[in-house]
Amino acid sequence: MRVADQAWVAIALLHREHPERDDFSLEEVIRRADKEFGHPLQPGVRQHIVSHGVAQNEPTPARLRMFTKTERSKRRLFREGDTFNPRRSGRTHPDEHNLDEKYRPLVDWYIHEYASNGNGGSRSAAAASSSPRAFIAFVGLIPAYDLGVMQDSIQQECERIDNE
Repeated sequence: MRVADQAWVAIALLHREHPERDDFSLEEVIRRADKEFGHPLQPGVRQHIVSHGVAQNEPTPARLRMFTKTERSKRRLFREGDTFNPRRSGRTHPDEHNLDEKYRPLVDWYIHEYASNGNGGSRSAAAASSSPRAFIAFVGLIPAYDLGVMQDSIQQECERIDNE
């Protein structure tokens, strides 16, 4: 199995085992990959978790969008609506045919439940509505890391006048 796919499976398993959690530390993910795929991990698994598979990062050279960096040293699976580097146009999950049979149901779970935030990909219909239910469909879509960046920008730029 490809090292990128091993990294993805480790995070997907954590999400399935801990549905109450939004993200996981790098060390938690690496420990889970170690447990699932044996110690020591294949070279490259850790690098995919840390950098190569992270949607917000510059491609290095991988263009994968498998993980979202929620805050420093925290990751979760990428999902529809997450911010990403526009030069990253790669896949967001493994091809199920490249996975061992026991991991294939994870791809189906990801596509139908996790990536679409459990709403079958109908966010655009919800966005067209102005009901409170439509608003609730968007709660949690902005990663905590991005909210922190936005908050810092607001605090730095508020009450400043641009004389140009």
